[in-house]
Amino acid sequence: MKIITVLPHLLLVAATGYLGFAARGLLPPQVTSSSLQEIPPFELFYVPRSFSEVEQARAQLHALSSQFLYRQYLERLHLLQARRSRNEPEPPPGQRFPQSIQALEQSLEEFRGTGEELTLTHALLSLLRQEQLADRWLDAYLDMLYHHPTADLVGQEAKHALTLARSANREEELFEAFRHVSNIPFDFVAKRFVLLALGGGALAGVSPPSPSLP
Repeated sequence: MKIITVLPHLLLVAATGYLGFAARGLLPPQVTSSSLQEIPPFELFYVPRSFSEVEQARAQLHALSSQFLYRQYLERLHLLQARRSRNEPEPPPGQRFPQSIQALEQSLEEFRGTGEELTLTHALLSLLRQEQLADRWLDAYLDMLYHHPTADLVGQEAKHALTLARSANREEELFEAFRHVSNIPFDFVAKRFVLLALGGGALAGVSPPSPSLP
């Protein structure tokens, strides 16, 4: 049972790793032409952990989002291979995977309110970072922050958000969002990271709100 439970995660990790190898031209042709051509069936991603109908519905949603992410990884991998087989020059960052970015952005709206947004947002942020699309990265980050201000991912990406906000001239917009997080009247991990970012003097004229953390 434990092996079955982690299969969806292993599939996503494997696809991500293959994509990274393909981008560097290191993946053997026989791997991509056989074992990665087909998307695993829905049943392989669906891992019900309870007889509860609610829990089963959640497991189905998680399976759908996992299968979707796996499909996106494979499509990007196949696109890289097709370009290489035709000896096409690699497009510059920001123009390599526009359809995949659009699909991820659309999926966030389709999965809104299901509990799967954070998984999809994490994948979108990773791709936008890779493609060096600062404004769209900040849009996705702020959307996550306002919908899920207590999510760990908000804190984990706070430092990078500051860097991109500075480069995109969107500092005040980001700090308004950080104030929203810091004003939530209880402690949580993401808030601690946001307060550390504010207290680090990353942007002039803003100090960490009270109460300060130990």
